[in-house]
Amino acid sequence: MAGDCGPGFECVVNPREPGIVFVCVHRAPRECRPCAAAEDCRAEIVPAPVACAPIDGFWWCVRACNNGSDCDKHEDCVDDGRCTAGGACACRVPEALESERAGTCVVTKEDGGECFGEFRCVDGGVGPCVVPGGCT
Repeated sequence: MAGDCGPGFECVVNPREPGIVFVCVHRAPRECRPCAAAEDCRAEIVPAPVACAPIDGFWWCVRACNNGSDCDKHEDCVDDGRCTAGGACACRVPEALESERAGTCVVTKEDGGECFGEFRCVDGGVGPCVVPGGCT
């Protein structure tokens, strides 16, 4: 029945099915997966806006927000327009380990400059930030 989805899920009409078929979908099924751009975070028929945002030097899929009502009740909408995602992501969702997708990361140089590289989730957490050609 429409509207009988659990916490964190929304009842939406599945446009792939003929007629009106309701399905329960997670508001942000790719939340806390590594990303390089917002397109990496989007999923079909998902109602929540998403973003690819930096958290502690690593880019993750997060729910985007304009105000606190866009986030779950235990989260806040922070200044850069994302829900807090319950703290750092750190490859905490099992799907992140299965993903072949690399995320963007940043390494701070001794002079304060930054180099951008890629990371992947590995068994046990976040893998190293690899900067092609090194960071000098």
